[in-house]
Amino acid sequence: MCDKVWFYNYQGMQHGPMTATDLLAQLAANASAQSGALIWKDGMKQWNKLTEIPELYSLCNKTKTVSVKPSFPSHQTIGTQSKKESDTPEFDGISRITFLLMFFLGIPLIFTLSFILVFECTLYTHPFVIPLDSSIRVYSIFLPLVCMVVALLWMFSARIRNTGYSRWWSLAIFVPFINLWPMLLSFCAGNNFKAKKRLGPAECIFFLLFMGYLSLATPRWTRALSGENPAMDQGGLINNFIDKYIESTDHMGRMDRLYKKWFKEMNKKERTEMLAQIGRSSERMDASLLALQKVAKLLSFI
Repeated sequence: MCDKVWFYNYQGMQHGPMTATDLLAQLAANASAQSGALIWKDGMKQWNKLTEIPELYSLCNKTKTVSVKPSFPSHQTIGTQSKKESDTPEFDGISRITFLLMFFLGIPLIFTLSFILVFECTLYTHPFVIPLDSSIRVYSIFLPLVCMVVALLWMFSARIRNTGYSRWWSLAIFVPFINLWPMLLSFCAGNNFKAKKRLGPAECIFFLLFMGYLSLATPRWTRALSGENPAMDQGGLINNFIDKYIESTDHMGRMDRLYKKWFKEMNKKERTEMLAQIGRSSERMDASLLALQKVAKLLSFI
């Protein structure tokens, strides 16, 4: 009970570490704090009230109210904390399990939906959609990448904050080698890792999985940087998609005989309108193909 291992949080301000005696004395000086403060020490799974901690509650019943000098001056404003207080546990942000679910399920979903949206708007013309300029259609293909970057920044910043470190570490995920530290924190570290400074069984398992992923991914990244483009050569998904897209345009040739037959039955105005429609469709398909080729080139280095 004499070790300074206790923290308490009241009205957004965290205090500690302190002994159990000092903790009870400070809470006794403020009746509302005694009933509303949340208390925590290393080893507890979550913050609890005084009545939910038997070892403190029993000691509180045996101890008379003691008048002590407050640890903080009465003129201290809300939000001002000492350096020692700034190192107290923080549990905001998102947990490791939530981060992993969002990373492996949410990010692919966001990228896929945004890509489908852009593809639909650039390839087809709907009555309620204003046709885009060709150059705009080409560069709008990067919208999925922007959505993915924004989602990654938010996820990493929230996860790193949950480990007790500054959100600014999330910006390091785009810096080679330095990004290993924020990635290690996000994938492996538990809640309030900064204060605990140790890895439990779950953290060790995630650490081994993370190192295994790096050992498998590093050779692939090395070949990509050397110009071999393994993402294109091994998977072939992007190239296959482009090939299928090109093949789908062959229906224009197969419809040529029907067009000739229709032309004989059309007047001059109808022929002009059909030729204009074919030209617009061809322009949209060329712009979409160019955009897909740019995305394929960009993704080959990821």
